[in-house]
Amino acid sequence: WILFESVHMLSFLLFFCTTYALQPTSVDIPSMRTLAQSHNIYMGVAPQHNVLDKDYGDLLVSQFSLMIVPVFMSFTQPTPTTFDWHEPDLMYNFTVKHNLVPRGHNLIWGMLLPEWIKKMKLTPEKSNEIMKRRILTVVGHYKGKFRSWDVVNEALLNDGSGLRKTVWNPTGQKLNYTFIANAYRYARQADPTTLLFYNEYIYIYNLTAKFERMISMLDIMLKDGVPIDGVGLQLHINLIQAVNYTSVKHNMKRLHSMGLEVHMSEVTVSCRGVNQHDVFQRQAEVFGNLTQVCVELMEEHKRDVKAGVAVGNKAPCRAYIQWGIVDSYTYLPHGSFPNVFRLKGKQETASRFEPKPAFFSIVEQLSK
Repeated sequence: WILFESVHMLSFLLFFCTTYALQPTSVDIPSMRTLAQSHNIYMGVAPQHNVLDKDYGDLLVSQFSLMIVPVFMSFTQPTPTTFDWHEPDLMYNFTVKHNLVPRGHNLIWGMLLPEWIKKMKLTPEKSNEIMKRRILTVVGHYKGKFRSWDVVNEALLNDGSGLRKTVWNPTGQKLNYTFIANAYRYARQADPTTLLFYNEYIYIYNLTAKFERMISMLDIMLKDGVPIDGVGLQLHINLIQAVNYTSVKHNMKRLHSMGLEVHMSEVTVSCRGVNQHDVFQRQAEVFGNLTQVCVELMEEHKRDVKAGVAVGNKAPCRAYIQWGIVDSYTYLPHGSFPNVFRLKGKQETASRFEPKPAFFSIVEQLSK
């Protein structure tokens, strides 16, 4: 549905060909971070490699303004009452040193759990006790330091019938949102200033029952005064999928109309299972189209604010968060090539990484 005027297409092709051919290194290419700022968008990233690797860290800092700081329970809480801050503190300190906005991910999830909690016979009361201690401790440790937290992650069943059965919902009650509401109240108690997000993977462009269930759940909790500030919509896309960008935009606007800040979170575009010769160009189109949606939402919001008709003080696409930077460093299966940079060589120089067509497609949209 997205068509470029011929003059825009010509200028982009000239830009792409000359830039991609003559500026292959991370130190010479445009900065997504800088370009996104003109639209009031945080260009975010979840590192999938050691940020202290100089090449990787330098590329991250040059291209991104927001960084995920992981606090998965599996490595931050080795026992019910002890916490290990080594890894998250290292990541947080990196954000401070390089003027990156930190976003915590995540506090409550049904996966990446330590063995001790998996072995417990949990009641709702015991689960709540563990959850309360975890949230008060972790958020309290970073009180006043993180702009936002993914408080609850991926709580809904894919069929939209309700909540998953997890250690946090041990009885499997599908429509009892008490534990989720409690999680946000504990987080607000621990830090009154940070923004509290719900993060979920949803095929939002297909208007699935899962998306509608999420809308219903959020509406119920917001009306009950639960302090939810925003939603992260995960966009792990595979090229075999058909993406309806009109629906993506529509559903982000629906969430924003509820008074929520909306982020494109966990953006990857996997090429796995696609063998066409133009696979990276097709990938570039998806990254570019998602970026265009985000830019359009933010520019429309800017006009609404100026006209005095904006909904609340939160934005409809405040962050565009890529899950990884370089294809070689990803949690996705081999052959996915889901990111916008790739490994050029093993030499420890700036030319170790090079941008893919997807990078320039994002840059082109941010430059408008």
